[in-house]
Amino acid sequence: MIRLSSRTPVSSVLCSSLRAQRFSSAAYIRGHAVAFKAQHLTISQLYSTNTAPQPTMTANIVLPNLTNWAEQHLQSIWNATSQSDFDSAFNNFVAENAKITVNGNHVSRDQYKQRLLGENPIEAKVQLTFNGAVEVPKNQDGSNDSGTVGLFYTAEVPGRFFVFGARQTSALNSSLNLVIQQDQSIKRPTTIGKGGDFDPRRVFVLNEVALEQANPIVPPTASGN
Repeated sequence: MIRLSSRTPVSSVLCSSLRAQRFSSAAYIRGHAVAFKAQHLTISQLYSTNTAPQPTMTANIVLPNLTNWAEQHLQSIWNATSQSDFDSAFNNFVAENAKITVNGNHVSRDQYKQRLLGENPIEAKVQLTFNGAVEVPKNQDGSNDSGTVGLFYTAEVPGRFFVFGARQTSALNSSLNLVIQQDQSIKRPTTIGKGGDFDPRRVFVLNEVALEQANPIVPPTASGN
C-alpha cells in the first residue's frame, strides 16, 4: 500500500501504481504461458503414444505343401486321444461331400469315419511310417492350394487285447490317392487376432487300397542258464 505525504507528488504515485500493475500483469501472463506450454507438451506426448503403429496379429503363415499337409492330418487322426480330437482331425481332413472309395467299394463319409475309428484305438498311440509320396499341384505357378497327392504309409496299430502279457498289434498298409481342393464353404474367421493360420484345404476325392494284418504273436521263452 502506498502512503501519501504532503511532499509526495500525485504524478509519482500514479506512475508507481501503474508500474506495479504492469509487473503484476506480465507475471500473470508469463505464468499462464508456462502452464499452457506444459499442458501442450503433455497432450503432444499423449497423442504420440496413442498413435504409435501397433503390430499386426493377422499375418498369414506359410502353408505346408500338399504332401506335408496330408501327412500331418493323418498323424492327427491316428494319434487322437479323445473322441472330440478324432472328430476335429477327421473334419479338418475330409470334406463334407467327399467321394470315397476303399478297396474298390464306394463308401459314405460316415462309413469311412467309422472304419478309421474302428481301426484306431483312441486310448493307444499309433506309429505311422510314410514310405513315399508323389505330389502334383493343380497350378504350375508354385502355389499349393490344390492338387493331387499319392502316398503310402504303414500304421502299427495296438490291439485291444493282451496276449502273454503284451498288447496284440497289427500292421495296416495303405495306399492313398487324394484330390485336395480349397473348401469354399469354409469362411475365414473375422475375429481380431484370428485367421493367420486359416487353411480351407480339404480332401474331396479319396481312393484307398488298404490291408490290415495281425502281427505274429511270439510266446515268451524261458531263459536258460
